[in-house]
Amino acid sequence: MTIDQHKIIVERLFKKLWLQGDLAVVDEWVAADYVLHSSLFPANCWGLKQAVTLLRDTFPAFGGRVDDVIAAGDRVACRWIRYSLHDGEFMDVAATGREVTIKGMTIYRLDHHKVVEEWLEIDLFDLMRQIGAISLPE
Repeated sequence: MTIDQHKIIVERLFKKLWLQGDLAVVDEWVAADYVLHSSLFPANCWGLKQAVTLLRDTFPAFGGRVDDVIAAGDRVACRWIRYSLHDGEFMDVAATGREVTIKGMTIYRLDHHKVVEEWLEIDLFDLMRQIGAISLPE
């Protein structure tokens, strides 16, 4: 599989899974022994589906984009933005109805056309600030 093919898979996965909430793509493009590296969710396919479901239910997307996709070997890194509404409770913060911009970076490792490992980083501090859970010092 070429680096360009890896990039295409990752961009499609991001759009289908993280923007549209299509959990079926996990079974299609994610390996059964997949490992998710995230402090917020279990480290397996079920954890990935749980993360997407929580995000979809709490912060429904109305847009987003992949800003950078960088690939080398079996890894693809992407920097992304997701535009959402705070429409459900998140970390003990009731829904505010505010528009939020969720920013993150993800590194994927692929093998045989499947994502086998993912490192997910979300700017949680900025998200919590946007929903009013924390404020910046004056």
